[in-house]
Amino acid sequence: MSSRSLVAVLSLLLFGCEGSHSVVIDLITDLEPGVELHSVRTEILHPGGGAMVSTDVAFGEDFIGGRRIAELSGVASGSTTTRVFLEGPEGETALTRTIIVQVAGDTGFTVVATRSCLSVVCPAPMGAPTHSTCVGGRCVDQRCTVESNEYCGVPGCMTDTDCGAASVPCARQVCVAGECLQEGLDAMCSPGEYCDLTTGCAVAPGVVDGGVDPPDASGATLITFGEDGTADVSGVTFDTTLSSSFPTQSAGDNPSVEIEAGVSTALLRFDISSIATTSTVVSAELEVWTNFSPSQGGMANVYAASEAWDEASATWQERASGMPWSTPGADGGSRGVMLGSITTTNDMFFESLESRLPIDPAVVQAWISRPSDNHGFIIAPVTGYVGLLSSEAVLFENAPILHVQHSAM
Repeated sequence: MSSRSLVAVLSLLLFGCEGSHSVVIDLITDLEPGVELHSVRTEILHPGGGAMVSTDVAFGEDFIGGRRIAELSGVASGSTTTRVFLEGPEGETALTRTIIVQVAGDTGFTVVATRSCLSVVCPAPMGAPTHSTCVGGRCVDQRCTVESNEYCGVPGCMTDTDCGAASVPCARQVCVAGECLQEGLDAMCSPGEYCDLTTGCAVAPGVVDGGVDPPDASGATLITFGEDGTADVSGVTFDTTLSSSFPTQSAGDNPSVEIEAGVSTALLRFDISSIATTSTVVSAELEVWTNFSPSQGGMANVYAASEAWDEASATWQERASGMPWSTPGADGGSRGVMLGSITTTNDMFFESLESRLPIDPAVVQAWISRPSDNHGFIIAPVTGYVGLLSSEAVLFENAPILHVQHSAM
């Protein structure tokens, strides 16, 4: 998921600076970025005036985890009305959310817009007239936000299991901020495809003639990066755990990364700068091993990190000493494109199990062409607990490995 881009502040009308504050707005939605959702227009009206911000959306961005859509200053105290327009490829409005928030100081709130509201008209014919905006397929009070969920009525879910089956086999339903959202799992589709939440696996935007021509693998070289003793290049692996329970504590020298949904996140990076910048990546694959004694079972999404971090000093609050994350825990704008998912089970006890994840060659190609852009992976648990051996594992043959097949130009 590439990071957000606030492309234009179209208007800003302020009358006086007394009592003015900053307002930050984030959006969570399961409309498909770059397919159903191409831009987000945010309008805010407050006692001192108003503003409008437009945000472009690219294919592959992660809005399930939340994205910043507006950062405004000079907002006067009092009741503000914000309208968020989720716009399609032709600028048409696909969904609208209206939110009323009382501003008494610097304020931040999160808007949830669900695809289950696409055909819902609010207020409902027999419903409360104050319930005039839709979340989770139901009409709710306009004061409903993630931070003010008391206005959202009965939540749509408490856990993922409350959400039922997804609309297509390559997707799943996840419980985010009390609402069921559908998430496409592109890794379940063939190369050059993505999971369309309406039709299933489909040709990814930008791919022509029903597919992509893979890079020529003839004469390609396979090289491994890791600490397992057989790696072609070793001493180049960096990994650590970020824990909300210990927000200022680093864990870069731990023999494993112990990550749990809603509690902790893992970081992993391989220095692959030994590959010539002119090389062409044919394929790439991440290999990790679950921790011993049992993994308890869980699922984690793997993202390309979009912010640099330091193994020795990265914490839940900071990506390096004195440098905070855009969002604590390497969430939000710290996460680029989602590369797939890792699933562990609790079927095997006291045994380390291998998990392999194909990585989009274009991501690794970008890291090779511009090594300074290589910030590695963010491994963020979605459900349960995922324990993985790190580069400091006692049994180093089970440390993480990155396989890269490339051809020199």
